[in-house]
Amino acid sequence: MIPCPFTIYIDTAEQHPFDFKGLRADAVQEYQTYSVAIDKRCLGRHPNSLGDYSLQGGLNRCHIERKSMADLQSTLLGFEDGHRARFECELQNLSQIEAPLLVVECTKEDFLRQAPSYGKKSAQENAKILYRSIISIQQRFRVQVEWSGSRKMAQQDTFRWMYRFWEKNLKPKRKKINHRSGTARDGKFEPNGINSINFRHHLKGTDQCTTEFQAKASATLQDVSKF
Repeated sequence: MIPCPFTIYIDTAEQHPFDFKGLRADAVQEYQTYSVAIDKRCLGRHPNSLGDYSLQGGLNRCHIERKSMADLQSTLLGFEDGHRARFECELQNLSQIEAPLLVVECTKEDFLRQAPSYGKKSAQENAKILYRSIISIQQRFRVQVEWSGSRKMAQQDTFRWMYRFWEKNLKPKRKKINHRSGTARDGKFEPNGINSINFRHHLKGTDQCTTEFQAKASATLQDVSKF
């Protein structure tokens, strides 16, 4: 098991949070399982809500809103007064940041096929409302909707969305190491401790180099071969 390189923030209002267990690293880490640090905190409340998940260093930059199939259906169909308006307010907030995501724990086909009947409207009528509502919110708010197909895959999508953001924006940059041990003169590289003229003579195979010089030149050539 290896530690996840960032802490995941979960909003305290999230009723069914992911546990982020069983997630695996890439081949370079031999597919070891990640140990993910979780910090539950308030990520915003209406009218300033910003979803259910974020990561250390990514507040107000990378946020994910999670929806189960039933929750998204009831929200868009307005089963409870004010829920759709609050949801659209949150989408508007998400549209203002760098990496917003709406992750849904089902396929789009199941979302529409299992549309509920409600009030005077049939399941077929509500499926039509849901279908057009999804098109509407994507055009209006430009927040990506990820139809994960299952809760397990939704957790994976949520984690990988944050991981890529960390990798591209927050991962510490490696310092470039200059392995060249010499200096540049007139645009040409000159190894330290060796006169450039004698060095060129050595490369031409002349007899002007001493045994000590040959040892230094040989060591330098070995270093150069690693560049």
